[in-house]
Amino acid sequence: MGKSEGRSQTEDTIGWKPETRLSDHASFWDAELPAVMVTDTAFFRNPNYHLPSDTIDTLDFTFMAQLVKSLELSLLELSEHSS
Repeated sequence: MGKSEGRSQTEDTIGWKPETRLSDHASFWDAELPAVMVTDTAFFRNPNYHLPSDTIDTLDFTFMAQLVKSLELSLLELSEHSS
């Protein structure tokens, strides 16, 4: 399972997005260790992300609540399949 062109086999298999390399999980992926990145893709949707203009009034709390609920349901589904 060697790397090709600086990417792991996992990266080649799933169709890697360079932006996911910003994740803290990248070092695990580089070592061929399983890791899951959960993101709401804020850096794509919010032009204020990690800027001085990234203030509470620019956040979409309805979307965040829906995201948390969908994550909860996904984790419950995964846990049911792993037992």
